[in-house]
Amino acid sequence: MIVVGGNFFCSRKFEETRFTTRIIHMIVYHLALRCKAFADDGRFGKFNTVHQDVCAQLESLLTEPWDQARLADAPHPARFLMVIDALDEIEEQGGSEFLRDLFNMINKYRLSGFKFLVTSRSSSSGLSLWRTRTSIVSKKFQLMKCRLTSRPT
Repeated sequence: MIVVGGNFFCSRKFEETRFTTRIIHMIVYHLALRCKAFADDGRFGKFNTVHQDVCAQLESLLTEPWDQARLADAPHPARFLMVIDALDEIEEQGGSEFLRDLFNMINKYRLSGFKFLVTSRSSSSGLSLWRTRTSIVSKKFQLMKCRLTSRPT
């Protein structure tokens, strides 16, 4: 079974949701709430990394502690979905750079137990990265307008 392990909803409207350096530490926080083996790892507490770039955060806050958590919890491997919504809302080209760093991390460490769901508008320039990665599935979904009605009482 796969459960949501972490999420981040990007938005230009708020200071704390428009920069890529905020994404990883929020996902790690949520994952620690869902996975005891991950939270119990001593290296999980390297929060001075939150002021570093995304690659450093991915390695020291997610990848290294996750490797240790997987070893500690080997008989019961967990599987988590990480949701990053509206990546096109990140400042400047930060969304496409984040996506590149995430792809590189996934390819470098072959993380097992994680699936990533990243959403963005199709008009985003960062989506060109999706088309260049053959191992990544990209689907375009059409949003439909619906009329809300009140519930019967």
